[in-house]
Amino acid sequence: MLRNQPFSRHRTQDYLACSLRREFSVSLTLLSDRSRPNISSVTPSTLTSDDYLDLSGQTNFRMKYQNTALCDRINWGIVYGEHQPFPDNTKGFFYYHSPQPKAPSFAGDVRFRVCPSNDPISFPEGVDLVRRDGLPWEITNWGFALEKRFSAWGDELVKTGTMHKEAHKSCRRLATQKQIVNAPHNVAYAFEFKQPFPLQIGRDSVSIWISDEINLMSLKVFSGILEPFNSQDLDVQIVESGAFAHACFDLEGEDCPSVALSSRRICRRDEVQGGDTKTFQLRRPTREALDILKHSAEMFSWP
Repeated sequence: MLRNQPFSRHRTQDYLACSLRREFSVSLTLLSDRSRPNISSVTPSTLTSDDYLDLSGQTNFRMKYQNTALCDRINWGIVYGEHQPFPDNTKGFFYYHSPQPKAPSFAGDVRFRVCPSNDPISFPEGVDLVRRDGLPWEITNWGFALEKRFSAWGDELVKTGTMHKEAHKSCRRLATQKQIVNAPHNVAYAFEFKQPFPLQIGRDSVSIWISDEINLMSLKVFSGILEPFNSQDLDVQIVESGAFAHACFDLEGEDCPSVALSSRRICRRDEVQGGDTKTFQLRRPTREALDILKHSAEMFSWP
């Protein structure tokens, strides 16, 4: 005959403690989800004051999109593996920056517009948040397609028609060709001539993705940008190490890239100021990369 064995006091305490931990854990999860700010739109014409966010000082910003998509680890950038906090007064709206009509399907990104107030009418008065290199801060369609932390947000953007569904397919198809699993950090990409990418002063190379609708390649650009500014013969004062110049591929001349200095310091002999453009020959720009850009230009009839 079976008897009901009473729980010992220790077993009862262990059971209650386990139950409390489980309930406490669930409560913390629910509280964390509830405390996340929620935005309803990334379309400038339908923004509300509730979509206004303060990212200042955040290194791991978390939020929800339309109460369904959870988004984690949104930060200003990554330097030496460390997430960088957003600058002070980073207050404004996320918005989807649509590509030009003739751009390839994978083009497009979410940017952050810093605005003076939470009234959406102030959106045109705002300015786009920029990265350390002076180019717009963005979450690209590549990030939405390949990064798990942004995938739910990207799926919702496709469902609402904000992002074209072909953007996801195109990014994933091209990434699969090169066995790319995650969108790499701090790597620029270009799909057209005159599209700027950053060159950091003090480094002689930069990695960049070159792509059209059919091909994707990773190109390591070895730049001679430091040589003209380090020359004693030119009596030129170099900009500080860590500053950035902006470069782009140009179809003119001998397929040289034009380089625009982003520093405000003046090079004494040449009087080259920040924002002016000079042309330098890159060391052996690969023919494959230039062919992809030329093919892209022919496909989309860019001038």
